Amino acid sequence: DLPGAEAPWPGGWAGAALLAGLTVLAVLLAPRFARHPWLCAAAALLLVLVVVRPAPLTRVVTGWPPPDWAFALCDVGQGDAMVLAAGEGTGVVVDAGPDPRSVDRCLRDLGVTRVPLVVLTHFHADHVRGLPGVLRGRAVGAIQTTSLDEPPEQAAFVRRTAAGARVATVRA
Repeated sequence: DLPGAEAPWPGGWAGAALLAGLTVLAVLLAPRFARHPWLCAAAALLLVLVVVRPAPLTRVVTGWPPPDWAFALCDVGQGDAMVLAAGEGTGVVVDAGPDPRSVDRCLRDLGVTRVPLVVLTHFHADHVRGLPGVLRGRAVGAIQTTSLDEPPEQAAFVRRTAAGARVATVRA
């Protein structure tokens, strides 16, 4: 059940009757709409929004994060930051993205205050530079990293940041 993935519609005869009624109404109103191009354009736009349901609109209508979320992809711009729900207020973070503010905002929106594990898949800046945002105001258990320290300056950044927050780093 993805929020906003489907519109509720009655099943069976009730749904068929409702669809038939709306179709008859559309056919009867079509000549009136044809005389007003702006009204046609507005109706077409509304129809597209209802059918396509673009993500920003769905987010506004249904809210984010969805209740009982299990997995979230954080919008951190270029890069990745994923969160796996691990209990009330708890999430495992996979990569931190490039921007501490973005990942911090995402974790706050998700209600994550405890992070038992941060997994950094590799040391590219677009995966690790957001680490201070993950650590900000949260209890973090450990940071697991790759054993390949490439690029070395980003690996050093992760180790410095973890040490500054007194969080253990573990190599995979």
